[in-house]
Amino acid sequence: MKRNACLTYIAAATSIALAAPAASAETMMVGHGFSPTHFISKDLTEPWMACVEEGTGKAITFDYYPSGQIAAPTATLDALNTGLLNVSTVSIGYVTNKLPLNGISMLPNMGETSKQMVAAYRTALEQIPKLAEELRANGFKPLVINLFPPYQILGRSDPIDTAAKFEGRLIRTAGSANTLTIRELGASPVEMPAADIYIALERGTVDAALLGLSSIKSYSLHELLKSISANGQFGSFTTLLAMDLEDYEALSQENRAVVDECALKIEANVAQLMDDEQKSLLDEFEAMGIAIYRYSDEELATLAERMKGVEEDFVTRLEARGLPAAKVGEAYKKIVAETPTFAE
Repeated sequence: MKRNACLTYIAAATSIALAAPAASAETMMVGHGFSPTHFISKDLTEPWMACVEEGTGKAITFDYYPSGQIAAPTATLDALNTGLLNVSTVSIGYVTNKLPLNGISMLPNMGETSKQMVAAYRTALEQIPKLAEELRANGFKPLVINLFPPYQILGRSDPIDTAAKFEGRLIRTAGSANTLTIRELGASPVEMPAADIYIALERGTVDAALLGLSSIKSYSLHELLKSISANGQFGSFTTLLAMDLEDYEALSQENRAVVDECALKIEANVAQLMDDEQKSLLDEFEAMGIAIYRYSDEELATLAERMKGVEEDFVTRLEARGLPAAKVGEAYKKIVAETPTFAE
């Protein structure tokens, strides 16, 4: 274990005369790039730490460094691997070069709700050995899985409610699979950070943006939006709360059980929170006068057919690297199809 780098042992009082066994507590370094007000902090990381401390009777405690104090969101895997942190977030989209097969979880048509996508990914890690092996090869144990509800189309004008209406549109993307998704739909992708979307919509540089609903108010986009899709399956973003693998395996069996049980509990809570928030945000935006629309089953089928090219590109690129992307993709889609949406 990388104890010399980041774990502090606190020896409990012992009585040599009575030959009492030594007890010890360990303090783990936890950090990520999200602010204390972000849901990754307040609804995921902090509740998990509290649960573990309580469940282990504070045999495990934590020193906590959010907001990129130790590692930016794109550098957290390196921080785990080098021993700067014992626990951190690993966002798959930021490290697809190291976790290419696990990128399957973020492709279009891989689920309708956060609960479904999280459950499917959890099952996939158990049933598709190559996915779990890839994480293990990168030296970490996945604890909590988080996926946003599918990204939606946020428009500055009338609803883009048919496949035909994507033609000729300029739509903001975050790059990677997002960009290919929009291109396959017949629109022109415009890559830019989320912080630039407001000005782009205001100036008409883009007609719409592909983004998660939970980010709309953060960037004040509701001030400009005229329409929002409610049931598109345009892909998502996967973030894991992870522990250095050596640190995890060095825990006692009892403490590992607490760590795992707390992770599953928080994972379920956050997925439910994300889906509930999706519903409440749609109601809130509709009350503001923004047109909320749903694609018909026929249109969803048409969109899914068009977006097949995204998965085909994923498979082609990774197979060229000698990775079994086709086999993994088929197995993953089967798991998604067998996982209920949990939609109410």
